[in-house]
Amino acid sequence: MLNFPSYDIYDKCALTVKNNGFDDDEITLSGLTAEKARTINAPRIAECFLNIECEYLWEHEHFEGSSSVTVALRATHICMDSDYYDESKLGRYGKTGYMYNIHSPRNPETGEVIPDCFGALEMYK
Repeated sequence: MLNFPSYDIYDKCALTVKNNGFDDDEITLSGLTAEKARTINAPRIAECFLNIECEYLWEHEHFEGSSSVTVALRATHICMDSDYYDESKLGRYGKTGYMYNIHSPRNPETGEVIPDCFGALEMYK
C-alpha cells in the first residue's frame, strides 16, 4: 500500500515511524484513521489524498550485501480525492499536493548536512 499524505497531516504520518512496535497499530496511535483496502490485506490511511494498493512482485539488492533494495510493485487499485486530482481546486502539485522526502541534503559550498526535509513540485507554465 502506498499512502500519499498532504502537508497538513505530514507530522502525524511521521509519527507512524515512532509508533511501530510489533503489536502497535501505528496508524491509530499517530492520530490517523485506518480503513480497509479494496484489493489487498493492508490498511489505507483515510486522511491521505491518494492511496495506491499494490501487489508485491520482487526485490533485488542494489549490490551484494547492500542494505538498500529496489522493489517492484503492481498497482491493483487507486483511490484519489477528486479535489486533489483537479488542479483548479487543491491540485496534485505545490504545497497541497505530492510531497517528496529529501534525505540528507548537503550545503554544496560547506558540505554541511542539512536535516531531512520534504519538498513539493511547483508548476510554472
